[in-house]
Amino acid sequence: MKFNSIRELYQLYFSERPATLDVHQFTLLVEFFPTVLVVLSDGVLDDQEKTYIKRLAASVGNIFMEDGYAPQKAKELAVIFGAEFEYLIHHQDEWKDQFLSTLNAHLERFPEQKDNILDTIHLFAEASQDLQSPEKNMILFLKDALNLEKNIS
Repeated sequence: MKFNSIRELYQLYFSERPATLDVHQFTLLVEFFPTVLVVLSDGVLDDQEKTYIKRLAASVGNIFMEDGYAPQKAKELAVIFGAEFEYLIHHQDEWKDQFLSTLNAHLERFPEQKDNILDTIHLFAEASQDLQSPEKNMILFLKDALNLEKNIS
């Protein structure tokens, strides 16, 4: 099923998985989803990858603090994002295509987000210091699937 808007995906996702994110917060979840795919591209969720997912969730919390959220609220959101990332890790077969097609449509409307997504993907891929073929292949897949290198402002 293809969704043309984040709002449509948001409604479906939270009809199946109650959570406390608003649509703006969910948009960040969708935008960070490619990074989750890169971190888990080898198909194994080991301790190092769990650490990367925690860092990714903390990064999202920092974004909210920069947007003016109180530090406690930003930390709470980071915990929620960590839980949602973990859920998506274990249910990526169910959500991957829907998240990516929705993100692709979203990026057509907001191409300026492509830089942020590419930067985050590369940041977390390079943090592993051992970029293997699965990560490289996932990055190439995501660049193509999301047209990440086209029409970047």
